[in-house]
Amino acid sequence: MKIIKGLMAAAVTGLLACGCSQQAGSAQTNANADSASAQTSNSSMVQVTLPASLFQSLSQEDIEEAAKKDGFESCTINEDGTVTYTMTAQKQQEMKDQLKQSFVTSINNLMKDKSVPASYVNVEYNDNCSIIDVYVNPSAYKQTDTSFALGMFLPGVYYQCFAGTDVNKVDVIINFINKNTKEPIETASFKRMMREMEKAS
Repeated sequence: MKIIKGLMAAAVTGLLACGCSQQAGSAQTNANADSASAQTSNSSMVQVTLPASLFQSLSQEDIEEAAKKDGFESCTINEDGTVTYTMTAQKQQEMKDQLKQSFVTSINNLMKDKSVPASYVNVEYNDNCSIIDVYVNPSAYKQTDTSFALGMFLPGVYYQCFAGTDVNKVDVIINFINKNTKEPIETASFKRMMREMEKAS
């Protein structure tokens, strides 16, 4: 399904700047690719790598300052754009817990927002934060209603990265579903959105 490119550009740029600076990307880099895998370097230290696409709107100073503020042991910005963070296993678990809570809070707050589109009826999600189903009233639904839900992308992406999901499988899919027929009206994908952003740049 098509998503208006102007909405994509504005939403993703804002999301990346906000999400990365607040959660300070976390990352360990496989030198030849965007990598989002968690791995234990010894019994107590862990490295986590986030894809380069999550840091495109941030300067080196932004990334390093956020890493220091968020209490990571070290931060390495790699040549391929990925960022590697070293942390204790306890810190990794804390980040996973915080990111999961951030995701759940985003979902819970969505329907409470006074500006929520009139078409929105209910929101459901799966355990690993990769699929979000927004049930909508088809008679009130407009294509631009998709933009309101895009703020749920980053919490899900970050959670999967810290949980060690393979980089090729990290994505958040938002389905806008007809509440009457249970059939998807439109689908938004974080990975697809990033590809569209790259093509447009």
